[in-house]
Amino acid sequence: MPISRTIYKAVTTAHTACCVGIGALLLTSCSTPPKPPSVDESTKRPVNARAAVDLKACQGDLSRATILVSEMARAGVVATTLAKALPVPGVASTGAADSGAAEATGNLVAVVPFGMGSAAWSVEQADAAALVRRAKDAAVIMIRGRTDATGDSLQETALARRRAEAAAEFLHQAGVPKDKLRLTWQGAGDPIAGLRPADRSQSRRVEIEFYTAAPMLVSLRSSAANGKGTTAASL
Repeated sequence: MPISRTIYKAVTTAHTACCVGIGALLLTSCSTPPKPPSVDESTKRPVNARAAVDLKACQGDLSRATILVSEMARAGVVATTLAKALPVPGVASTGAADSGAAEATGNLVAVVPFGMGSAAWSVEQADAAALVRRAKDAAVIMIRGRTDATGDSLQETALARRRAEAAAEFLHQAGVPKDKLRLTWQGAGDPIAGLRPADRSQSRRVEIEFYTAAPMLVSLRSSAANGKGTTAASL
C-alpha cells in the first residue's frame, strides 16, 4: 500500500504539472497580439509626386479641350463665314453659295464666337481679311461684347467688355480709324434669339455691325422744358 500510494501521488503531481503547463501556454498565446498586415511598398505613391501632379494636369487639359471643341462645333451654325458674307468690293459672286453676299451692301452684323471665359481674339485669316475690308469701307462700326451668362455680375460685364475691346484692338491694328468704332458691352440678358438651352454657349460672342452711312442724330426737346406734351423736332 505505501508503494502504491507513492506511485499515485507521483502520477497525480505529473498530471497537474502538465495541465498547468498547457494552460500557461494557452494563456501566453492568447495574450500575444496578431502581427499587423504587411504593405506592398511598390503600390504606394505620394500625393504630391511630380508624376501624379502632371497626370492630373493632363487630365484637366484634356477635359477642357474636349469641352472647347464641342462648343466651337456648335458655334459654327451661328452664321455663314465672314469671307462669304463680306465679299471683296468690285468682285462679282461666282456661285450659289455667294448669292446672298452680293446683296450684303447695306448694314451687316458679323458674329465672332469666343471660348468659355475667354476674350482671346481668334478669327481665320480669310474671315479676318474680309472683316477689315468691310470695316475700312464702313462709316461707323458698332462693336457689342456679350456673354452667355443667365445672371449679370461684375465678372461677366468685365468679360463682355474685354471681348469688345479685343475686336476693336484687332480692327485698329489693321488700320481702321478709332473714331469709326463704337463699343458697348453687356454681361447678361442679350442671348442670341431662338437658341436651345443646350446651345446657349453660342451667345459668347462679339457682334460687329457695319453702317454704310453715319446715322443722323435728331435732338428731341423735353416736354418738361417747354410745358408741352409733344416734341418740337421733326423726324
